[in-house]
Amino acid sequence: MASIEPKVAVLMGSASDAVSMQGCRDLLENLEIPYEIKVLSAHRTPDQTREYVVSAAAKGIEVIIAAAGWAAHLAGVAAAYTTLPVIGIPIDSSLKYPSIAQKVTDYREGMTRETLQKARNFETGK
Repeated sequence: MASIEPKVAVLMGSASDAVSMQGCRDLLENLEIPYEIKVLSAHRTPDQTREYVVSAAAKGIEVIIAAAGWAAHLAGVAAAYTTLPVIGIPIDSSLKYPSIAQKVTDYREGMTRETLQKARNFETGK
């Protein structure tokens, strides 16, 4: 959306994330919410990311939507430099090995169960 000052910044870690973020863009357009899109990377362009986020509020941006794959650090990096709301969207396309991702998920769930059980034992004096 041009000619209207953007209220939402859509940050993508890579131009290839544009396909995954099309639904976001469509929704913003349907709701007539002015936005701008920037390709910024927490890892490849950290200085430019910081500069953009630090100046976003002064430009009228009210919300930042940050989408990135792999470690999905873009939202966290953006949030570190602003008090604006930051919405993080992990891009699924970064999962090269879904079977390993499932194993990691299962492992984390096991760790969660174990941690909660240890907490219950501690709290009940066991």
